[in-house]
Order: sequence, then structure tokens, then C-alpha cells
Amino acid sequence: MPEPLVCEDTSLTRLMETVHKTPGARILYQDTVRRGGVLGFFAREVHRVAYLADDQPDEAAAPIDDSAPIADSAPDEDLAPIETLLASAEAAEARLRDGQPDFASVLKQYVADAEPVTTEQSVSHQPTESAQPTRSISQQSIESAQPTSSESADQPAQPMAEVTPLAMRGRDARNRLELLMQLRQVGVPISFNPGTGVHSPYEALEDILDQLPPPAELPTGPGQLIVLAGEGAAAIRAARTVCRMLRLRLGSIVAAGVDSGIGGPLRRISSPAEAASLRAELADAATPCVLVIGTDGAGLGPDDPWPAAMINALRPTAVWGVVDARWKTEDCQAQLARLPRTDALAVHSAELSTSPASVWELELPIGLLDERRPSHFIWLGMLIRLFGGSPRHRASA
Repeated sequence: MPEPLVCEDTSLTRLMETVHKTPGARILYQDTVRRGGVLGFFAREVHRVAYLADDQPDEAAAPIDDSAPIADSAPDEDLAPIETLLASAEAAEARLRDGQPDFASVLKQYVADAEPVTTEQSVSHQPTESAQPTRSISQQSIESAQPTSSESADQPAQPMAEVTPLAMRGRDARNRLELLMQLRQVGVPISFNPGTGVHSPYEALEDILDQLPPPAELPTGPGQLIVLAGEGAAAIRAARTVCRMLRLRLGSIVAAGVDSGIGGPLRRISSPAEAASLRAELADAATPCVLVIGTDGAGLGPDDPWPAAMINALRPTAVWGVVDARWKTEDCQAQLARLPRTDALAVHSAELSTSPASVWELELPIGLLDERRPSHFIWLGMLIRLFGGSPRHRASA
């Protein structure tokens, strides 16, 4: 298995361009950290991406040595030794005590920081122009990106993305990357990352679940209407679950675009005009109403306007999209794109999926999860079971 790489840059656009230029690059996670500053102030935001690449330079394939300190990693010959940096920092601290503040006084903070950093990152904060990243996509790309002496006078040098093999990051960074790889395996999107102090899968899932939007609320007022739009059979099952939760008669479900063999003797409508009549009836209703719109009818293409016309005529209180947890995210997005609006999701077949958390990438509240109201307890039980049954990914060569 190729060794994971970590790439950093102050520009997210330039960072993604650097990663995508790498043949076979597969992003594992992305987050943002803060670098630099003076005594905690003026820190700059740095975007960081961890990824795998099919073709990596030979220098990135160094084996991981957990026993060696990070500061002992071999730097380039033109970089100052770490002892020189420490001596400079101590001298700066002495000047600071004498009332002469100096920006070099914070160098020791970077060297002795508890967070694992690479030697080239520590040197990059030295107020000179000789420090360059020691690792990149390839040495050739670094040399080609450096301006010549004639060009440097005309235009300023552009900062480059720093790419460092995971072996340079230490045991803590490797364990965290392994945890993130396990999260991605069960479908957790790359936009959801646990806190830096989290080490176990259970704690990581609890931390991520706190980042999700709260479950969608059911409309309970008189005359309110909830529409469940999706595949007919799955949408009918979700409608029956909603009726039980609202203590409504199952026969009160209204169906549109659902085959007559599905759902039994339900009231059915088929046109926007009938939908407008139903909306008028609900003005005097004493209870909420549940309506199903089937989007899998014969001849319905992705651009068919019928589902949107029905929803616009109904003017529902809430529209829930019915999606299968086994679908790819792109398929779910295409399904929801046919609706004029989607307020929440009714997810089914999550127990049958190997990556049920992928529905979080749709960034919508979830109202139903396998015919149950979603909760942290249900999500944890489902995902921890997948953690225990799947092989653990190792972040090493």
C-alpha cells in the first residue's frame, strides 16, 4: 500500500491543484490548522490534505521509525541545524527580558511544540529567505517553480504547497490518519473530522455526531402536510412509519405516482389540479396529512417536471426525500435534484449498507433512519458494528 502524504498550503485552491496533479491521488481527509504568529497572535490559516498517490518519488518511501525523534529527520544540506535555531531562540529570549522584543523569540515554541511538526516547517518560520520545503510532489517541480534571479526582481516568489511523507510526522499523526481512514471506510465524509484530542473510534464518532444537524421535526399541527418523495415502495413504508409516529390512521395516506399494487387501498391523486384540491381540503382538517410522491414511475426521466409541479401545487409544510443508504452520493443528489425543495431525508437500508454515514455528505437533517427516529445511540450502534467487522487500515507502507 502506498505511503500516505500530507500536503499543506495557505491557499486551498492551489493546494487542491497540487494534489490533483499527482497521478492517482486519492484524498483521505482535509482539515485546517493554524501556523505561525507571535505569542498566539497573527497566526495564519493553513489548509492540510492527506492523500494516497499511486506514483510517489523514491524519497517518500522511507520506512517509519517510531523510535526516532522527529527533529532527527534528515534535512536538506542548506538548512540550518536545529541546535543553531535553539541557540538563536535562547538569545532572543535574553533580548526579550532586556526589553528588546524580537520575532525570533518564538522559534523555540515551534521546535518544542507538542504537536508533531517536520523540520522544514520549523525552519520555514526563520526570518530568512533561504528556507525551502524539504519534501514536495517531486524535486523537479520545486526547481521548476523557483524563479530565476532575473525573474525574482520582477515578481515575488509564490509560496508552494508542502508535501511530507507520513513517516516524518510521528506516531501520533500516523495513528490519527489510521482513525480517519477507518471513518472514511464507513462513509464519514472528508468534511467531518473529530477533534485533535480524540483517539478511539467511539470518541471520534461521538464528536462527529455532535457536528450533525439535529433530526428533522415532524409537522404535527392541524392541516399540515408532509410529503415523502422517492421510490414508491420505500416511500410508502416511510409514510406508514410517520403515520404511526403521529398516531394517524394508515388509510389516511395519500399517494401520487405510486403503482396501484403498492400500498393497498389508498387515496390516489395524479395531477397538479387534484393536488390543489387536496390542499384546499386540508385547510379544515383536524390532523396532519401524509402524502407520498413516487419518483420511479414508468417513463419519468431526470428532467420530468411532474414531481416539482405536484409539490408546488400541494404547498406542503415539509418535504422529505426518501433515499437508499446504499446509493452513491451522486445518485442521491440526482434524486433530490428533481424536487423543488428538500427539507430533510428519510433514509432506508442503512443496516444493509457498508458505508451508511455517506448520507451525511448531503448536508440535510435526517428525519427517519431505517423507519426509526435517528439518534446518537442508533448511529453509534450501527457504525461501531462496522468498525468491528472491517479490517483495520494501516497508515504505513
